[in-house]
This record gives sequence, structure tokens and C-alpha cells, in this order.
Amino acid sequence: MELQNIPVFVIIDDTIASKTKPSSKVLHPIEDAYFHQSHLKRKQDYGHQAVGVMLSCNGITLNYDIILYDKSVSKTDLVCGIADELKAAPNVSYLLCDSWYTCSKVTEAFIKNGFYTIGALKTNRIIFPAGVGISISKLAENIREEDRFFHPVTVKGRKYLVCRIECKLKDIDNAVILIT
Repeated sequence: MELQNIPVFVIIDDTIASKTKPSSKVLHPIEDAYFHQSHLKRKQDYGHQAVGVMLSCNGITLNYDIILYDKSVSKTDLVCGIADELKAAPNVSYLLCDSWYTCSKVTEAFIKNGFYTIGALKTNRIIFPAGVGISISKLAENIREEDRFFHPVTVKGRKYLVCRIECKLKDIDNAVILIT
């Protein structure tokens, strides 16, 4: 089977394996457990945080690495190290990540090996359409459906309106942003 033009996806995410907070009477506290910000619980959570890296191509997904995060290295530096380990992408390929990893440092580390970034952005992220800074949420409030900026897209029977904007971010010179 020829894999020409089939993209490779590097998928990165992190999670917390929650633990009960150790009491002062515990003889053997949990090694390497820390307090981490849990976005699911919207508060600090005690436990082990792990960064998972998966590789996916042609319907096959493999675990590449699971790294115990210990706060001695930033998550972005940790992920940049993964980018340095990867071989050059054989075809146009992509890093898939959440908003935590959508920054110039990570984007530049992956593009060196031929991986473009597809990542989430927080709605308060400042973008610069036409050179003027505005948050994504403010911009979205001002886009009207009748302005013809939206394109209808159907995914699994559900209809979405998608607006495509190509502009600068604070730390990324040229990005394509899709607002749904």
C-alpha cells in the first residue's frame, strides 16, 4: 500500500490522574504528585499530570510517548523536545493540539520537521485582522451572517457556519483562523 500524500498527525494533550491530598500523618506521600490547574474541575487538583503524544496515519493510531510532567520543565519546552525527536514528515503533516500548545514556540519547533499546527485558540486570544488587535470573541460578535464571511459546512448531518480569517497573532506572523 502506497502512503504517498497521506498525512501523519501528531496529537498532543495532557491530563491529571487525581489523587487524594496527602495528610500530614501519611508515612509515604505520593512521589512526584503536585497541584495542577484542572480545566475540567476549574480548580487546583492534586495528582500526577501526564502529557500524551500519539501518532496517527491512515487509520492507525499509536502511542508515541507518555511523559510525567513534573514542573521542572515547561509543558511547551517538553513538547518542543518531542518535536526535535520526530523525523521529518514524509508528506504534509499536522500537529493537533489544544490552546495550551498553540504558540509560536511549539509551532516553530514542529514546522522544522514539516508538521503544520492545527490548534485551538481561546476566545480571549488577540488576533490582528487588517493589522488591528481584537479578541476573537469581540470579532465574532461583530460578524454578521449576511456579510458573506460565513461558509456553510455540514458535518455528520449538523450544519455549521464557518468564518475563515487569515491574519497575524501576537506571536505568530501568519495564521488561518476558523470561527464556527
